[in-house]
Amino acid sequence: MKLGARAVLLSLLCIVALVALQGITVVAIERVAMLHSRVVPAQAHLGYYINPATWGKITVAVVVGSNCLEALALYGLFRFLPAQRTPTIIKACTAAGVAAMLGISLSARLTGLDAILYIYFAKVANLGTAYHVPPSFTPVADGFGNLYPVIRKLRFASPYGPLWELFNRGILAGTHTIGQALFTIKIANAAALLACFAVLFFLRLPFRLTALFFLNPALYDNYIVQAHNDLFAILPILVALLVARRGALTWAALLASLAGLVKISLTVVALATIASLGNRRKRLVSASLIIAVLALGSALIGGAPYLHALTFVGKSQTAGSGSRVINDVRLVLQALMLVGACFALLDAVLWKRVVRSAVWTLPAFSGLLHAWYFPWTVPFAVRFGVTAAALAISLPLSEIATNLRLTDLIKVDPLTLSMLIIVAVAARELIATKGRGEAFTIGSHDDEVSPRRRGDTAMGDSTTG
Repeated sequence: MKLGARAVLLSLLCIVALVALQGITVVAIERVAMLHSRVVPAQAHLGYYINPATWGKITVAVVVGSNCLEALALYGLFRFLPAQRTPTIIKACTAAGVAAMLGISLSARLTGLDAILYIYFAKVANLGTAYHVPPSFTPVADGFGNLYPVIRKLRFASPYGPLWELFNRGILAGTHTIGQALFTIKIANAAALLACFAVLFFLRLPFRLTALFFLNPALYDNYIVQAHNDLFAILPILVALLVARRGALTWAALLASLAGLVKISLTVVALATIASLGNRRKRLVSASLIIAVLALGSALIGGAPYLHALTFVGKSQTAGSGSRVINDVRLVLQALMLVGACFALLDAVLWKRVVRSAVWTLPAFSGLLHAWYFPWTVPFAVRFGVTAAALAISLPLSEIATNLRLTDLIKVDPLTLSMLIIVAVAARELIATKGRGEAFTIGSHDDEVSPRRRGDTAMGDSTTG
């Protein structure tokens, strides 16, 4: 049955709206950032803006309104696109939308604080210096001296995995100014995002599902505009999922293990995604490989300084601020999320029952929850049609929940609010599935799942999950 003209038109309107809304958000924040840089001249050289408290009411209203409309447009896109045989004009407009959103993101001088940290850690003498505790503030190359005012305030050693630090130093080796380094990082992130999109395409997911990621403003905002490095951990897990689909579970586990060497917290996503495939022996082998590569790689490349840096940063992040009641509530919520995530992980590896609520709870292993942490579970979520769609649609809303300026209006800190939302969503998922995991197969090599169950995943009928 051909898709009606009305549905095609509405789908195209959603695509145009998503591109326009992303542009509005970037322009609104960048305008404030550049005005702020006149007050703090050092920021004019860094090209970043990290303090939403100085946005002003108009900018806050624009950003919050845009994010809400982005979620609505994503929901509309999912509802209006067909489950099968998407018209060529919609695919062409989606490709044009991707190109436009990439252009908007790369043209923005605005970036995130983490990108400044990447540059500093890439320009110190060696990995040991990057992991030095407390931070050593050693000399950096000429042209990067403006990094010091920011670094001295944060006093953070590198919390990033040794594989990322090696890659980071490699791509920034030929840069001689902060501007060059920032643009190089953004280009690398754009390439990683396109690679993720390519893997989603080759996984042969329904177009109505992949379009929610291709045109998701939150992905462009977090990983290109703000240039967070999480994509370099997400990508190996997605590629591992593609390899696992062809039955090469050992290679899949080795690929997935790279995620933990970029960001250690994503090891749990790798385990849940890859070590839940195959029979029990294969699952245990995959889990052992992922953990072994993480331990061996961390010891050989990062060594003791890396372990010390993780401990140092972990203590800094868990240090409570604000009222004691709020801190206690946050700790309880964190404990609930960790227990739920551990249960889901063991359930998947030992009994091959994949608990959908883990899509929301696995990021709790980070110790903090930022907007760019929520897409971590995309490789895991794509195994469930509706759950993956819900995750994609919620990503712009996650940016609101983690926004300090907005949550200050309702007197709840972003971390507590985010945890409240996640616990509520995860509880709803557990109730919906009656606490039971869902068996899953990603291909014909997994012989323990019936064809009927295969139809319940995103690899089959996109309307169920």
